[in-house]
Amino acid sequence: MNLSPWLLVPAAILLLLLAFQLRGRTRAGQQKKLSSLYFKGLNYLLNEQPDKAIDTFIQVLKADAETVELHLALGNLYRRKGNIERATRIHQSLIVRSDLDRSQRANALYELGQDYYRAGLLDRAENLFIEFINLEPAHTQALKLLISIYEQEKEWSKAAEIAHKLVGLGHTEFKKNLSHYFCELAQNKIDSHLGRAAIPLLKKALAADRHCVRAYDLLAREAVQRSDLREAKKYWKKIHRLDPAYFDELVGQIVDIYADNGMQPTLERFIGRLEQDLPGLNSVLLVADWHGHRGQQEKAERIKRQWLQDHAGAAALAALNRQHDLQLLNRKGESLTDALQTVLEDFSEYRCIQCGYECNIHYWQCPGCHQWNTVLRRS
Repeated sequence: MNLSPWLLVPAAILLLLLAFQLRGRTRAGQQKKLSSLYFKGLNYLLNEQPDKAIDTFIQVLKADAETVELHLALGNLYRRKGNIERATRIHQSLIVRSDLDRSQRANALYELGQDYYRAGLLDRAENLFIEFINLEPAHTQALKLLISIYEQEKEWSKAAEIAHKLVGLGHTEFKKNLSHYFCELAQNKIDSHLGRAAIPLLKKALAADRHCVRAYDLLAREAVQRSDLREAKKYWKKIHRLDPAYFDELVGQIVDIYADNGMQPTLERFIGRLEQDLPGLNSVLLVADWHGHRGQQEKAERIKRQWLQDHAGAAALAALNRQHDLQLLNRKGESLTDALQTVLEDFSEYRCIQCGYECNIHYWQCPGCHQWNTVLRRS
């Protein structure tokens, strides 16, 4: 693999600085030897033989411990330009040295950890970042990289531990992450029908973020597992107050729970309250279907069309058309549905407000930018 010119120039400048630095502080014989090695390495680099160049630079490193920082910078340069393998070779040659001071070793661990992280070798990167954090416990970027590893590996307990450290260092934005890590752990318990064990975890989630609707949702699910619908109803009301848009995601489940438990009067009251204050599309379709199944087709269509009028836009139209048989007519009474179908299929119902990632289902963590609570239904 050849190096691009834009990498040769800064690397060459860096190496010339190295050689210049050596001239001022080495004995004559050593100076001549090291300078010769550097210019030999530079010649390899300029002739697009980077692997030979690296081998030469590593010889210099073995001969002169005082060039550690500049070798770190050279490895960093390779990594930033996408040459991960070459960056790794340089940083590995530093790690094996026994004469590094504490600061130099910490820097080498961090740089090599980043190399492994970029290469997707997460286990190796994790071990190096842990060792580095033992030396530099308040290093924010290393902690964030470690959290990223634990998220990818779904090690939620470890992620929570690191998030707690970041919050303690003043990064309060990680309270949201922390609440979701506890929710992930609680979700695993509930899915395994160990709902009681989820409750302490959900209390920790709410201690981290008292507005975490996901925690209230999981508390409601746990209550339903115990057939305690009165308690579940308490949590649903809390969700409705905190986040009507997310409450709209739950209305279908709530209706099914009331119906499965033979709670017809409660179900009818629930539908009546929804109709008075429709929080979103799911509620619109649910109420419309309720009236449609009772022979009130005209009322059902009016509810859908009124919502569409209040939420004008292609995204709203696409979502409604995708989830329901909607007949749209032009002024001549001709159907527009077929003509719009291809256009509507290109619109996604959900979008990340952080990175713009689009999808048709709700995610707590965006698959694109990996931020939490950023995937919302498009209005």
